[in-house]
Amino acid sequence: VDPVTRRVSPFRQVTAGRLSALLARVLVVRGATCARGLTHDKVLAACGVTDPLTSYSSEATVTGRDAQKSLDQIAKKL
Repeated sequence: VDPVTRRVSPFRQVTAGRLSALLARVLVVRGATCARGLTHDKVLAACGVTDPLTSYSSEATVTGRDAQKSLDQIAKKL
């Protein structure tokens, strides 16, 4: 989702750093019990969600399959 226009672009590339931050934010905003009281950099590990930064550098683009796996893990936590 583009932060300015709020439009979704399914073909836009996403970096591992941005995906990691997004996943943590979703857990915090949606009120996952495992994310309460933690800083964003510790949320994914505490919730048992695979951090894309373990497989990719922060500027590398993430594959759609890896992003989907992470989103599925998030859905199970919520």
